[in-house]
Amino acid sequence: MRFFKCFRLFSRQRTGQDNMTVTTGSHPGTPVLTRGTFRIKMPRFLKKHRRSATSSETPVITDPSITLEEPVVLNFQECLNQRYFSKAAQKLITQEDSLFAQGANSTPEDRNKLESDYNKLLNQIWLAMKGTFEAGTRETEILKEAVRAIQLEEEQDRKWKDAGLPEERDVPGWRPLDCRTKHDSQLRELVRTRLEDVEDVSGADNLSSSLKKEICRKGKRLKNDLLTVVQNVKLCYPEEFDICNLYARLYHEAFAEQLKSIAEFGLDAEDSVYLLFWVNDCYPEDVLKCNKLTLDINTEALGPLLPEEMISPLKDLYLTYKESKMESWGRNVLEKQKEMTNHPSEIDGCYSTDMAIDYLQLFDSAVKSAATMLEDPEKVKRIAGQLRVFLTSYKKFLQEVLKERHGQAAPTVKAHLASLIEFKRYIENNGSLFTMDTRDSPLSIVAELIDASNTYLTSIAHKALKLKYSKLGTEDWFSGNYIEVLDEIEKQIKNLKNNLHMKCHEVLLGRMHREVLVEYVRRLFKRKVKLSDRVQQETAANLVCMDSSRLTELFTEAGSREDWLQNLLPKIADVLRTQDPPFIQLEVAILARDYPDLSSRHIGALLNLKHNLSSEDISKIKQSVKETMQCIPSGNCRPFFSMVAVKRQRLALI
Repeated sequence: MRFFKCFRLFSRQRTGQDNMTVTTGSHPGTPVLTRGTFRIKMPRFLKKHRRSATSSETPVITDPSITLEEPVVLNFQECLNQRYFSKAAQKLITQEDSLFAQGANSTPEDRNKLESDYNKLLNQIWLAMKGTFEAGTRETEILKEAVRAIQLEEEQDRKWKDAGLPEERDVPGWRPLDCRTKHDSQLRELVRTRLEDVEDVSGADNLSSSLKKEICRKGKRLKNDLLTVVQNVKLCYPEEFDICNLYARLYHEAFAEQLKSIAEFGLDAEDSVYLLFWVNDCYPEDVLKCNKLTLDINTEALGPLLPEEMISPLKDLYLTYKESKMESWGRNVLEKQKEMTNHPSEIDGCYSTDMAIDYLQLFDSAVKSAATMLEDPEKVKRIAGQLRVFLTSYKKFLQEVLKERHGQAAPTVKAHLASLIEFKRYIENNGSLFTMDTRDSPLSIVAELIDASNTYLTSIAHKALKLKYSKLGTEDWFSGNYIEVLDEIEKQIKNLKNNLHMKCHEVLLGRMHREVLVEYVRRLFKRKVKLSDRVQQETAANLVCMDSSRLTELFTEAGSREDWLQNLLPKIADVLRTQDPPFIQLEVAILARDYPDLSSRHIGALLNLKHNLSSEDISKIKQSVKETMQCIPSGNCRPFFSMVAVKRQRLALI
């Protein structure tokens, strides 16, 4: 009795439905039978009987953890429901081949049913394509199935086309399906819809107008979708679709169409400038030239977003808007400096102002942006002309600062001198931005302001040196007591360098170098000391050479690069040292050759230091040097003696 109970339990377990479960296999929707967990221990002879009874069937697996998968044949509707589009397409193609092979035996009902199934398949394929940009592996697999189905239908179209069938042969009324053409149309509609519906795109909240936000979101959607195409979507398509370039062209056309509608709407200045920014800058530079896109997309074939007749008015508006904006920037920068006039900041121990940094950053960004947006060098130069407008206002501001007396503005002047050097370098290094007129004008303004600033600072030093200068060329100097003058010059050099940016040292200390030598020569030519004989003249020459050596050392170490001045005083010393008139004439000629602005009056003042020279000798030397200089072509020598003032009455006897 126990035997039959066990047998009945076993039979129910093997054939009944109470302990059988249906699970999903490796493909979505595929039913798989799984053995339940109920087990009984059967007698050995029954096991043997069962093995013999099932030897021709599926092998029995006694481990309940193992799943048994049995192939299930799905019909068309089941394939469609589970998104097996390629299998569904193949089933319809097989039915189509079978149906039309029967010729007159096929019924209209059969054909209508098949055509209806094709419509169902295509509708499901187009519906699946709308999920192209939805994240997930499932969506990717569905898209792959859709593409495979399109390929099968395209192949079937070609078979019917290439068959060369006679007209009397029965042909499906739905052929060709033109799935590829319809596919492209569906993508076009998908792209248009995605660019219209961009409310969910982030990253534009900081923009000032709703139109700017809309343009920005459209551009971001375009870029992000194209990145998705080249990274994921292209893996679902064969190469023959050239899907990356297809999407790029569709997005380009849709974006252009929508921007054109925006441009025709009637925009204010800021919105127009932003639209031009996307058309001529952001889209071609940030989107199309994205490294991840250029490998798969031929961006050169896309062309401009808007026609020239629509871009040209935007460029004119941009030009006017940018000029006004830059003028406003300049005023703001100057207002900021006026508030800080008496309290310049210090950076690394140097007086500093953000003037050049603040303005030149804005200016440089504006002209570079204009070069991209306007694509016209002449219009860019018009914007660059705003630098002259700013520097003109800057000049008025700095001139007010330089009116401060007693050196009180020295810290502010030192701070602005550094900014002026930056302006000078920028103009010289970016000459292509300026027309000749606008370039010369900003450079001349900057040069004038640098000169005025240096004059202000060196005048403070010269004022402190005034009493010391008075000893130059006097008996005290001749007696060797000039060392205190040199010490004071060294002190003033340190004062000039104190809190001064290093990039200003060369210009400022070079100027001070020239001015000290001019004052030295001017004082010497006053003839406060009489050099009556050879010994006195040689002594004076040695003193001049020693002073020259010390001054050259001081100024060179301080940063002066006025190397052309280092031989000036030694050449004057050579004139003082030489005794014979013919040789004196030669030394004066050499001095005049190296410093062509040496005038007859200067020669007379120098020779009058030598009291053993007669007026006749002096006149002959002057005339001879004059004739000699007429035969020597003038070079590019820098002027010096023209800065040395010599009073006319001193030369009345010459």
